[in-house]
Amino acid sequence: MSAGDALRLEGEITLATASGWRERGRAALAAGARVVDFAAVTHVDSAALALLLEWRRCARAGAGGPLRVANLPPALVSLAEVYGIDSLLPVAA
Repeated sequence: MSAGDALRLEGEITLATASGWRERGRAALAAGARVVDFAAVTHVDSAALALLLEWRRCARAGAGGPLRVANLPPALVSLAEVYGIDSLLPVAA
């Protein structure tokens, strides 16, 4: 769901749900969202990381500015660290 400049994710963001979130995220970015908020997310796997990287590329390609992330689940932070890409996920202040 998108509200203002934030895309608010909820539930599980996994391989099983990623395809539905992919287009919602792209639409939210096109509408001006620049923060991806994980506050209501209950479970993630590497698909969530892939989505973030894709949305980051989309945001950088657009004129709306960089993408930031908020309320990252510890599991997602761990995955990003394991893959060595944690610096690509700028955390919102």
